[in-house]
Amino acid sequence: MPVRHFDFFTAERRLVHTNPISLLKDTRLGIEGNHWLRKLLQNHVKEPAVVAMGGIPLGLRAAIERELDLLK
Repeated sequence: MPVRHFDFFTAERRLVHTNPISLLKDTRLGIEGNHWLRKLLQNHVKEPAVVAMGGIPLGLRAAIERELDLLK
């Protein structure tokens, strides 16, 4: 079941903070996949012909790999 308006919920309550990624060392991280992919598609993968051709954007795989490399 998706969390609707998650961005607004966290922003209103000031739950989002920026810290060094090293704080996550030796922790287990859960990422809501649907939300993450939607944000990735909205912000990083912009290809004009995707609507006409259908399917997934050609740059999606590279964008996902870049995001995952940040967490390694």
